[in-house]
Amino acid sequence: MRTCPKCGLEYDIAEERCLRCGTPQTPLPRKRKIEPGALLGKTFRYKLESLLGKGKNAEVWLAKDLKMRGGLFALKALKTPIAKIKKEALRACQSAAKIAETRVHPNLARIFSFETDEEFAFFVSEYVKGATLESLLKKRKKLTEDEVLWVAREACLGLLYLHQTGLSHGALALSNMILSESPKNDTLPTVPTARSHPHQCVRLADWVISIAIEKTASKTVSKTPAKMIVGDMRALGGLLYNLLTGKSLPSNLKDLTLPKGASPLISEVLKICMAPPAAIKSDSAGRVISIIERGQKEMVVLD
Repeated sequence: MRTCPKCGLEYDIAEERCLRCGTPQTPLPRKRKIEPGALLGKTFRYKLESLLGKGKNAEVWLAKDLKMRGGLFALKALKTPIAKIKKEALRACQSAAKIAETRVHPNLARIFSFETDEEFAFFVSEYVKGATLESLLKKRKKLTEDEVLWVAREACLGLLYLHQTGLSHGALALSNMILSESPKNDTLPTVPTARSHPHQCVRLADWVISIAIEKTASKTVSKTPAKMIVGDMRALGGLLYNLLTGKSLPSNLKDLTLPKGASPLISEVLKICMAPPAAIKSDSAGRVISIIERGQKEMVVLD
């Protein structure tokens, strides 16, 4: 089958023209590559537009859905050719996508499906148009404490939802923390002013991968493993420190120092995130949210 790039009709690949609008069918290359213009999917419905990001095992591309007449999606294409991916891993990814598509939250980028064709395997997810916190930090070098607290609250809203529904993120990074809108003058809202920016929030992407990893070891996902919650909170703590100071978290937490004038509130937030594993629970993200919201109103630190 083939998807017409003009009207979205799926028709037999042997046809020379679209059966609905008559658009000529462009011959496909014998050996496809993950590159701009490449067509992915069993009916070649996804056309890659531009590279959004890349990691060790996958690349994220902006793609047009030809069946939906140009609808934009983010495709996370696995670098390993499908012929070399173990069947168990493919089943885990398919199962993970089915779980993920039922999870909908304002602070999570939606996952729609896991698809394959003769050569490639990829996740289809929501395309969030705003800038990543990684790109914002490169421009700003560091954020204000109030902005960091807003980011912490936004991220924890998404993490709390995942942790309470038996999931985790597993790969939290500034590159997959995306603003729903590109900020004006590169500044972010604060918790007290958030109501003045109702359409701005932090969306967490790439969270489906942790489900796939967990599914390879278990037939069902019912409760988030404690170690994965610890991993999420520790990762968040390191990212918040990076945003606040412009520096990476020191390997020895005893060497951790905050900027002069930092409030007890940000210190308490980092303390929860970087707590010993036994002290991090499924509601730790909720504790961060509560402390930030109460602290912003009362300017007190809760024990």
